[in-house]
Amino acid sequence: MKNSIKYIAALAVALLVIWACDKEVNIISSFDFTLEESHEEESTINFAQRTTLTVVPEKVVNSAVYSLKYEVLDGEGVYLDADGNELPNDEFIQFDSLRKELFYKGGAVNQDNVRITVRDGEGKEKTIEILYNVKHNEYTLEATTPINQVNVNESRSFSVSIFNTGKDKSVTHERAFFLIQGSGEITNADESQEIEKEKYEPIIDGTYGFNIQLLEPGESKLVVATRDSNGQVKNDTLTYNVNVVDFAFTADPAKNSAFVGEDVNVNFTLNENQGSGGQYQMRYVIEEGNITMTSGGSPVQAGTLTNVSLGNFSWTASIETQQLVRLKFFVRNESGVEKEGEVTINVNSGSFEFDPVPVTTSTFINNKVTFNSSITQIGPAAPPYNLTFSSTGNGTVEYNGTTYAAGQIIPNLTVLAFSFDYTGTSVGQHDIVFTLKNANGITVIVQR
Repeated sequence: MKNSIKYIAALAVALLVIWACDKEVNIISSFDFTLEESHEEESTINFAQRTTLTVVPEKVVNSAVYSLKYEVLDGEGVYLDADGNELPNDEFIQFDSLRKELFYKGGAVNQDNVRITVRDGEGKEKTIEILYNVKHNEYTLEATTPINQVNVNESRSFSVSIFNTGKDKSVTHERAFFLIQGSGEITNADESQEIEKEKYEPIIDGTYGFNIQLLEPGESKLVVATRDSNGQVKNDTLTYNVNVVDFAFTADPAKNSAFVGEDVNVNFTLNENQGSGGQYQMRYVIEEGNITMTSGGSPVQAGTLTNVSLGNFSWTASIETQQLVRLKFFVRNESGVEKEGEVTINVNSGSFEFDPVPVTTSTFINNKVTFNSSITQIGPAAPPYNLTFSSTGNGTVEYNGTTYAAGQIIPNLTVLAFSFDYTGTSVGQHDIVFTLKNANGITVIVQR
């Protein structure tokens, strides 16, 4: 009985094996999968940043092989591999793990949209779209000045600070200065070099000192413009209120009265109350009279602007004729502020006194009376002198061996002390009037 049972069991097993051999064997080497990705919320332009793509199958099969391709739907980016090599767009590449590291590099500021397609060994595909918020590489810019109230032509310091605060430290920067309102000059910190305006020059991270000298009163605006190697632009503006420099000016003659031919110094004072008015210039006009003006021995023409310096200085007026001289002097600074001073000089010809003294006041007819004479000059001398006489009686004057009748000119007297003889040829009182005239036509009349 036991043997019968064994035979039946063996037969059943054999039949089962035969039945199994007639069926197809279905071996599953691929399972459904999903895709996951992770990347930073913001991307930096032209800077490759990691994106991790993960394949999540329903069941892990070691022999599974995957390929991927990407398409940039919106934007100008590319993927790089770990070695920095660019991956071809819209072309499948194989990877042999469930995790793939990609590095996205956006070429422009944009909200990039990239579609990634993953295919398994049996052709099953899954897609995922990834958004990259591509932004500029951050940097800071700050322009500062310790004071915004300045005077015309006054040099004031300001500083510029720039720092790369972004992830891409290879980005470079440039800076330029633009005076969009007003005019002026910019120099480096020690004022040894002028900085060309409206020209971009490289600048690295740091804080830099400059100086600005503004030339026009009113509001001036300086724009510190910067840009990076990706085309990002940042500006900062400094606003200045530029005040006119106040100054004091006086013009005074060394004396208000002078003689013909005498030089008169005109003394000036020029002082600034504060700030710097830059280069000052002076001119003059002749309101009345005729003069020759010199400065340091060099002629200065009326109406001509001449550079002058702060402090005290003098010009010289030469006056050749008797007259009243009225002059106006005008000084202005580089901002155009002008002040004036007036000078008046009364110019007189040199005068003189004549004193003929007789040795006696009584004599006989036809006798000589000697007159000892002196000329006292006041002011510039104007010889030679001419002498004439008249008399209530009849008589002659003898000088240097020559006899002169009344009304005749005794010419070319150049000595200031001399003598002559008067001879009366009629009886009676002789009232003699002497007239002495200098080369300038000034006349002195003396009666004896």
